[in-house]
Amino acid sequence: MPAKIIIILNPFAKSRRAEKQIDRLCRMTGNTSISLTSHPGDATQKAAQAAKKGVSVVVAAGGDGTVNEVLNGLAGTSAALGILPIGTMNVVARQLGLPLKLRDAWQVIQTGATRAIDIGLARFQFNGVPQKRHFAQMAGIGLDAQIVREVTWKEKQRWGPSSYLLTALKVIPRPAPPIRIGIKNGPSWNCAFALAGNGNYYGGPFPVFAKARLDDQLLDLCTFDSGGWRGLERFLRLTLLGPDRLPKGLQYRQTPAFTATATGDVPVQLDGEFVGCLPAAFRVIPNGLRVVTPSTS
Repeated sequence: MPAKIIIILNPFAKSRRAEKQIDRLCRMTGNTSISLTSHPGDATQKAAQAAKKGVSVVVAAGGDGTVNEVLNGLAGTSAALGILPIGTMNVVARQLGLPLKLRDAWQVIQTGATRAIDIGLARFQFNGVPQKRHFAQMAGIGLDAQIVREVTWKEKQRWGPSSYLLTALKVIPRPAPPIRIGIKNGPSWNCAFALAGNGNYYGGPFPVFAKARLDDQLLDLCTFDSGGWRGLERFLRLTLLGPDRLPKGLQYRQTPAFTATATGDVPVQLDGEFVGCLPAAFRVIPNGLRVVTPSTS
């Protein structure tokens, strides 16, 4: 068991269900320190402070948004990220092969192994101000980011994962400005929306980025030449058939870095959280984060 562990808990993850789990979490983890977040960005600050104090494992207790905040405080440090998945989708936990039951996930944190994985780094705009942020699993530009941007916390409370589908029905019919994708020392092209994966999964247990690995020093980039219902149909075909049988109008490339620009308002999401808008640049950070995984992985 690591010498020092701290748990950073998002008490709003999955709302009432998570609130009911707080007492259970306290009983299950004994004397382990639990720090509750109070505002966006708080988990990043708490994680960075814990790493500076020599904490061995900083545990993100929440959903993918909480995991993303914690990893942004740990990237480049010697502290490892542990995950107690109590969010809506838990994509990063699935990617790492972690159990989704709370007690089993805690057992992994106590007895599991640590490994280094690649992470992504995105530079983008928020209200006209340049920003940068790491991501563990995936990034979205355009259509899916707009869905993430518009889905409300109350909708996620009430409908869970279905809230994204309901919001998609409103967003998909809208026209969107074209996006220009560029690869360093490579081609550039226009698309309607784009997805980039560091790991295989997108939106849950869907292996959209079938060729991706967490240690290959590459991002898997999928671009769609059409938005709307046609773009959705091609996305679903990618999910079902994989990148070896690409539908027309879809490109799948592996690259360590790429850029995206647009003339209009085009949003960006990282690990399922809206962060800002284009222009943006994305690149992989090899072995940028240590994580706790099952000892058999």
